[in-house]
Amino acid sequence: MSDELKKYVAKDPDAFDIYPFDPVTGWQKLNKRRKPGIRSKRTILWTIAAGLALLMTSFVSYQAALASRVDAAPEIVEMQQYYDDIIRAKISEVQLRTQDPLLLLDIEQLDQAFAELKKDLKEDVHNEDVISAMVDNYRLKLKILERILEDLDEEQNENDRIAS
Repeated sequence: MSDELKKYVAKDPDAFDIYPFDPVTGWQKLNKRRKPGIRSKRTILWTIAAGLALLMTSFVSYQAALASRVDAAPEIVEMQQYYDDIIRAKISEVQLRTQDPLLLLDIEQLDQAFAELKKDLKEDVHNEDVISAMVDNYRLKLKILERILEDLDEEQNENDRIAS
């Protein structure tokens, strides 16, 4: 059907030019009729509606981001509490068995690195790399403390063998 219409229009295009249009003067006349700076009520309403929709979307997404930060924080606090309790117990055990301050030097350095990780975490609670680094830091502290305690046990066993 559209092919027949195309053929018909192509045969006699002048038959469709009811209103003559001069491209040079025609656009100038159209621009003079158009009043610059005056918008229709419909355009103004749509602009306001779009602005409000954008504002509401931004507000909702901001609130969702805050809510997700609050949801993630208890898990992180629980993890920190768990590891801190274990590490404190091991440190006090090491301190009871020996008075050598150099033994806990590595732990102090890891504590400084952990403080930096906490600063990074405050900026982005959902940063998986920071959380993973924090867990690795805790695990390394535990390994160091367990190694110190194993060495102290071996030393104690050796001293007991020598004494008997």
